[in-house]
Amino acid sequence: MVLSTPFEKLPTELVTIVLRNLESPDDIGSVIQADSHILHIYSQNQPYILRPLRQALHHQFPGQNLTQAAVACRLRKMESDFSCLTRAQVKEKVNQVLLRPPEPVARLNLRAMSTLYCLLEESRVLTADYSREAWNLAQYLAAEETGNCGPMIPLSSPLSETEIEQMQKAYLLFDTYRHTLRYSTFLLQDYCTLGEQHMASFYIPYEFAYQDKLVCVRTFQAVFRFVFRKYQHILNRDSWWMTVPTQPEINGTAWRVAKKHFFKNPPQDDLQFSAFLSSQNYQTLIDLQAMGEIQLVKRIASLYRRYSRLKGNPLNSPLVMFADLKPWKEIGCAPDDMCCELWISGAFMLDKERLLQLGEGWIDYAWELKEYFGLDNQSDDESDDEFGV
Repeated sequence: MVLSTPFEKLPTELVTIVLRNLESPDDIGSVIQADSHILHIYSQNQPYILRPLRQALHHQFPGQNLTQAAVACRLRKMESDFSCLTRAQVKEKVNQVLLRPPEPVARLNLRAMSTLYCLLEESRVLTADYSREAWNLAQYLAAEETGNCGPMIPLSSPLSETEIEQMQKAYLLFDTYRHTLRYSTFLLQDYCTLGEQHMASFYIPYEFAYQDKLVCVRTFQAVFRFVFRKYQHILNRDSWWMTVPTQPEINGTAWRVAKKHFFKNPPQDDLQFSAFLSSQNYQTLIDLQAMGEIQLVKRIASLYRRYSRLKGNPLNSPLVMFADLKPWKEIGCAPDDMCCELWISGAFMLDKERLLQLGEGWIDYAWELKEYFGLDNQSDDESDDEFGV
């Protein structure tokens, strides 16, 4: 009898052990797609093979973060279809997910786990970058409040587990609720300076995996501001717009359209393009930051061409492309009070032990603000997710 694949000689137990010890869903996917016999063994033993990865995700997304991450994955799965839908249809689909309480994750298939691992890696990239900016802004706030303008203190010690969990939570909220910008700018209202006594004037319809809705919205705004500013920094670089690139792979027409935009566009359109980019998958920003200048010109020109094409259909394209973003920028990027600055800086995600490096006088004031907004006693219950057979 001729074997259909060379792997049929391997005992099932050995193949199962090998699959079970692979470190990522993508590794398992590559192996089972390469051989029909291994795929058969995987299908027969899937719960047992996937259990270590499921348990690892439970620890890598602590507390309620895994529940929120599962919501983000559901929306990512839908995202590829949004371009074929009207704005009203996108709203209906997204709201079906966001307007009901997230369900605890009981089982995860290989595809879902692969998306979760992508989210995990993206959150790590954001945390590394965001923590430095939050720390630098915290020092700026402390200097403003106390009048002590000493040298900047580097973010030398590793982030604590609590800080990592908070920043992962922030990224998951951003990735989940960025989809709402396709049909609403509801989450870009001024939630930063509201006291608890004013909460009743703002209705927040969305359901979160975490307890305090207002904290969730403010956290979304803090990360959106961070991403928005990153795009503004990229788009405002003059050096790579000054001369027409000679590389034949760059479409000259697309480049001239983009160049004309960046030198002559109305300020509001500049904000809208940045906001449109900020509403996309965070991997887009990661990729842009890793590009050389020629690649960057080509990619930005392509993105702007897509943006212009979408803007030609105002009834179906993302609403954030048409919104008046000047009031939001004044609040989100140039706040005029310490309370708002604490929020948009992300300093509220840092531990008290770290902030103590900036002086007890300022930390007392900052902690009063955290207590005022109920951040000092946040303790989301551990997830009840089960990762059984």
